[in-house]
Amino acid sequence: MGKTYDSSDDDDLEYHPPTREEVFAQLEDWRQRLRKLYADIISWLPEGEGYETEICDYMTDEGPMRYVGVPPQPVPELRVFYHGELRLTFTPDACWIIGAGGQVLVHTHTTSHELYDSTSPFVEPGWRLIRKNRRNLSLGVQFLTRPFNRDEARGYLFDQQQLKDLMEPAHG
Repeated sequence: MGKTYDSSDDDDLEYHPPTREEVFAQLEDWRQRLRKLYADIISWLPEGEGYETEICDYMTDEGPMRYVGVPPQPVPELRVFYHGELRLTFTPDACWIIGAGGQVLVHTHTTSHELYDSTSPFVEPGWRLIRKNRRNLSLGVQFLTRPFNRDEARGYLFDQQQLKDLMEPAHG
């Protein structure tokens, strides 16, 4: 006969908040994954065609940090210019996010897209882009206004072609 389930038998079901050391370790992992992402983006930009980049500090302040008393911390933000005009900003949005290893907002002139790491922390990143536009401002609207598209819902693997498409003014 099978064993009956008793919730007191399973410590894995309990929430164990992170320690201060774990928060700092995850923040450092987040910074490294962001630097790797930004290095890839910079390497994908065509040389000698008027592209410039700038990496600045962006202060992050998330719930797990506040829970263990960690003050706001700097993480890198990437800005991409084309002939001196700001075209894209990659702003870290969340290190701690359910179902992903982090999220970055990609701001263009007309909208923001979501770039998320489809893996978990401390694993090689797998960045995916969820595009938003005037017709599809959020996934919730997408589900209500047109047939479900699994690729759009999961996002598209972020690569050099996706970056190029984002740089085009018509794609916003």
